[in-house]
Amino acid sequence: MKYRLSSCAILGLVLTISTIATIQSGASQKKLSLFTFLSLERDVSIQLSFDVAHFKSNKLKSEPYNGLFSIYSTAKNNLVLGCEVLIRGDYRRKHFDFPPFHLNFDRSQLKDMSFKKVDDFKFVSHCMNKKGSAQTLIKEYLAYQIYATLTDYAYQTLLLPISYLDITNGKRKESFVIMLESDDDLVGRLGAKWSKQDIGKPELIDAYSYETFAYFNI
Repeated sequence: MKYRLSSCAILGLVLTISTIATIQSGASQKKLSLFTFLSLERDVSIQLSFDVAHFKSNKLKSEPYNGLFSIYSTAKNNLVLGCEVLIRGDYRRKHFDFPPFHLNFDRSQLKDMSFKKVDDFKFVSHCMNKKGSAQTLIKEYLAYQIYATLTDYAYQTLLLPISYLDITNGKRKESFVIMLESDDDLVGRLGAKWSKQDIGKPELIDAYSYETFAYFNI
């Protein structure tokens, strides 16, 4: 679609396509997804620039917002991508100040920057603008991490420092955000495949995975 656990200095440099290609050739012969790229970077922070005020005041509507997703790292592997910001989560959008969201990236831009054309990523936000919200978010991140130690059938996650920049008034909010690997990344990592058939049939459910999930949620 078209469109800090450590402190990082925000740099205004854009990572060139050739630099990304160099990084990827050193890490793997295959193209990396945006999630994998971020997971390989050290001391990375992100900035999301969009109409934050309208996003918060109209959180009950599923309205897309044009935004810029900027990545900064101490290694100066910096880049800026256009994206669409969309609110997700029925319960949290009704009860929290800043609901979770997902970002849709332009597949052609990802391709031009030598990334895999994985364009949809979910993010878990700080949700509440009050003291202790960051600690609550970190606890949620740790829950993801603990579950991932029990089974491979779990989303990989990143805890990233983020700066939300409101393009309408210049106001900035510093916080943390959880980024989840995409569904396509998960399927590829597990060597699985998508299926629309026989969903929910008991005989097709892996018993160990089901029991692990059930016990973890008690």
